Amino acid sequence: MFFPGLVRKSEEHYYSQRGGFYASYAENYNNIENDCKHRCVYCDITRMENGGDPLSLDHFRPKKVFATKFTITAIHPYNLHLSCQKCNVLKSSDWHGCRNTIDGSTYSNNAGYIDRFVEDIHEYMTVNKGVLVPLKNPAQYMIKKMLLNRPNRVYYRYLRQLQQTKQDINVRLSELMVLTSEEMRGGLISFEEASKRMEIFSLAQSTLTEIKI
Repeated sequence: MFFPGLVRKSEEHYYSQRGGFYASYAENYNNIENDCKHRCVYCDITRMENGGDPLSLDHFRPKKVFATKFTITAIHPYNLHLSCQKCNVLKSSDWHGCRNTIDGSTYSNNAGYIDRFVEDIHEYMTVNKGVLVPLKNPAQYMIKKMLLNRPNRVYYRYLRQLQQTKQDINVRLSELMVLTSEEMRGGLISFEEASKRMEIFSLAQSTLTEIKI
């Protein structure tokens, strides 16, 4: 439901017909959006939840920090992450990880950012009624720095949880109806008892359908 696992493809997948990496955002966008599963890697908002407008591309290792020493980070698709505009602006060129290597630690002294393609973010934070709750750093730093619990984002995450709960209840009611039929056919309950249960389950499903989330 939240923060799905992310995996990069081989470098060759991102090559242009000329044999090198694309140099522009527009040419890289579709590949990166697919890699990031159409969600901001920081707040988890989806493109549809964001009004259907395209998200932006963030240089995970900021160009201002790395481009002089490691020029490839400016165009390498592995350094491009999908981000909503707000998270992108709030993160900007902020960096607290290693600056001496192209693939060093992405945080230090409890500050920095989790690389979703390297680490499981669920080890660092969880979601409770739409609110991101830090489990260990640098999650607390990220949440505060990028305002990841801004009202709009909490709303959409909580909405997903409520929709999932509604779906789970509906599935469980269907399972109980199947079980009731099997018990009646097996002689474990009477027809009258089965009818009574079915009426209750059907009423519950009808009521659930009327609940708009």
